[in-house]
Amino acid sequence: MSKTEFQEYICRPFCDFYKPGVKEELLCRGALLLERLVRQGRLNPQEFHSLLQDIPLPPVTAATLEAVVCAACPFQAEDCDFRAPHPPEDARPCGGLLLLGGLLRSGWIALKDLEEAKD
Repeated sequence: MSKTEFQEYICRPFCDFYKPGVKEELLCRGALLLERLVRQGRLNPQEFHSLLQDIPLPPVTAATLEAVVCAACPFQAEDCDFRAPHPPEDARPCGGLLLLGGLLRSGWIALKDLEEAKD
């Protein structure tokens, strides 16, 4: 599966910041972890929408999730208001973090899955 295909089922439907053709060579850390989980056969992207349609996706604040996902994200240093020391009230997490948070809350993945996928 190509990076463009991953962007279509991770970035486009879940990320407020996704802009086709802009920085398309980069994916946030959440999207990269999701990509690895899909490639490992742990997740099926065709099930994301049906899985999450009834699960609210509020901003994810679990420190452990943020540590696994955000610590190595290429966007954290300059582009991430959500993880800024003083985030604006309307700051939203990236689609990768939202989707991973929903998958964790639904029980489809566990933090150990993310720990294993990050290596």
